[in-house]
Amino acid sequence: MAKKDAIFDYSSHFDVTPYLTECNATITNTSSNWQTDRVDNMWYGAPTETAPTPPSGWDVGTFKALHLYDMDFESNFKELDPTPIHKLVRDIKEAFNLPNKLGTHADGELVAWGNEYTCHADESNFLHLTAKECTAFPMVMNPMAFNDPKQSGDTKKCELLIGLQGGENNGLASHNLKMKVRPTMTNQTTFNDHNKTLADASTAPASYTNQTLSGSEFTQAGSVVLINCTNQYQPISDFSVDSITLNIAWYSHTYAEIKALIDAAIA
Repeated sequence: MAKKDAIFDYSSHFDVTPYLTECNATITNTSSNWQTDRVDNMWYGAPTETAPTPPSGWDVGTFKALHLYDMDFESNFKELDPTPIHKLVRDIKEAFNLPNKLGTHADGELVAWGNEYTCHADESNFLHLTAKECTAFPMVMNPMAFNDPKQSGDTKKCELLIGLQGGENNGLASHNLKMKVRPTMTNQTTFNDHNKTLADASTAPASYTNQTLSGSEFTQAGSVVLINCTNQYQPISDFSVDSITLNIAWYSHTYAEIKALIDAAIA
């Protein structure tokens, strides 16, 4: 597999900078609504089982997430989009012709977000935070649906990552992120076995290792990045500050399908 089959940077086709001030203000104002996300459950060898008490470095609260439907509507923002985050999702879906756009009514008026908005069954829209206290973020693959590792066994096939905070971790602009991918490393069993060996040995997070590389490995920086979740990938960061992304994740659409939609929209 080529790099473009695992990760692609679309930053030059969608400028997030006009959204940053208002989106980050919303993040600050919703800090009490965030929920724990047990990302660390990926690194114990059996992601579908109940996550154990995390070791120091992956303490509860190191990873948090907030679904769009758990965000308070902002009275001072436009009624059509209840928060700046919602507007960013609307606009990027429209620009890239992504699935589940809000669309327009027959009379041409834009469709507003519903008061009881819930994600489509095959998609999640959420903010994700990795705290600066995170001591390591090893490779992941096929991550489970956010906030419940047992949730019907659904795993992400791909997701669009939009950087909002934390680029300073890599010497980049604050809204940029940097990822590493291994396109040919797609075996879930060997991935789980490797991590189970580390977990059974009570390995500290900072001492965790990735599997020995087989095939190619690529890195990509950007503010709007599409990533294939069926191969191994990880953020590259020293986590000197909190890192926050907006994630649009799909559980039924493949990376190739989403990439084809975006490529056609920007052609």
